[in-house]
Amino acid sequence: GCLAVHIAALLVAVVLLMNNCYTIRLLRRGPRCCSLSSEVCLLIFDLLLNIGLMLHSLTRTIDLLSMADHLLALVEEVMQTPWSDKAVNLSTKTKIFFEGLSAFERLLSVGLQERRYSLALCWATLLRVVQLTSAHPRTAMLVNTFLKGLDDLWHFLLLFLLMFSAFGLLARALFGTLRREFYTLTSTFVVQFHMMLGSIPDGFGLDAEQTIYILLFVFTMYFFVVNFLLAIIVEAYLEVKKEVQVSEVEQGFFTDVKDMLILMYMRARYGFPNATAIERLLAAQKGKLTVGVESIALKGWSRTSRQAFLKYYRRYLCLIPEDNTKRDLRRKTYRSWSKSSVTQSESSTAKAMCDVEVPQQLARIAEAQEDLRISLQNIRLQLHDCLHPDSRGAKRIHNGVSQKSCFNQFTEPAQPVG
Repeated sequence: GCLAVHIAALLVAVVLLMNNCYTIRLLRRGPRCCSLSSEVCLLIFDLLLNIGLMLHSLTRTIDLLSMADHLLALVEEVMQTPWSDKAVNLSTKTKIFFEGLSAFERLLSVGLQERRYSLALCWATLLRVVQLTSAHPRTAMLVNTFLKGLDDLWHFLLLFLLMFSAFGLLARALFGTLRREFYTLTSTFVVQFHMMLGSIPDGFGLDAEQTIYILLFVFTMYFFVVNFLLAIIVEAYLEVKKEVQVSEVEQGFFTDVKDMLILMYMRARYGFPNATAIERLLAAQKGKLTVGVESIALKGWSRTSRQAFLKYYRRYLCLIPEDNTKRDLRRKTYRSWSKSSVTQSESSTAKAMCDVEVPQQLARIAEAQEDLRISLQNIRLQLHDCLHPDSRGAKRIHNGVSQKSCFNQFTEPAQPVG
């Protein structure tokens, strides 16, 4: 069973290493950056981790295959110690026996070192798995909350270490010679850690000095400092949650998985180019608000495939241009099934803003219509003066009808025939 596990781990490590090599190839094709970005650092970490996993699995597989014979040889060497042979002196017998035991000790020390190495690889893999949850906004709450409150957490750590150490030194000086749990500084810190978790040491209420110390520690570290930590975490979590709610590209986790599977199917069916080529093509058209079938033409990319590509990505509201008047209306009605609804206060605030902005917009439209009507009337007066220059300065009357009535004929809407 252990051999099968290590062989499976070796295969997984080889696959992940090939994936890292492919990612490095894609990065070499892209624009080179002068400094190490977070993506490059994570890639280097993954590369080293996968190499370590592959070497560990390979060595453990070889050891498991050859360990049975090696152990049998050591056992036979120890068991064949000639204790009953009188021709061999006692020093030679003990030498043979202890050489076999030394071989066993070396084997155990190698196993202990391999165990420590395995433990380090497991911790590194666990941290990488936790970091991988930041790939999606919904599952990245843990990592993003930690990063958002990192500065406050750092200062909190300084405050915590200062007060925790001060209480520990005080307890060691007061009760180090009286109680066993405060005999060393390490045991004192262990007792204080248990007190932070709600445990009360023995002797509470029996000794006045110890009771005062315990009460001060509990009220300071348990009721204040620990709640400071909770406040920092909750504040960072609320900020991250707000950013997720206002994000235009955020969808539910399973919705994104479904869209990813659909995109993989359409890419295989219609032959979409790789993401790097499309990214370069769109980067060369930064001044455009929209792209069409002809503007994304690439060599070897058929028109049918381009139409399917545009049809697929037009489903996403975040790709609609900013000046599209339908965007806000569609954005209000669009909600993914996994996206949390806005709070009542936010909706009431948006409604109040809408009630104020709509009359203002209507007033601006009415003013613009009035200005347009006056401008059209002035243009018609100038055209009339050009056509009838002899009637300037007099009351313009044509065929018994005043100029005002003539212009009213122009400004009135035409009556339908019949």
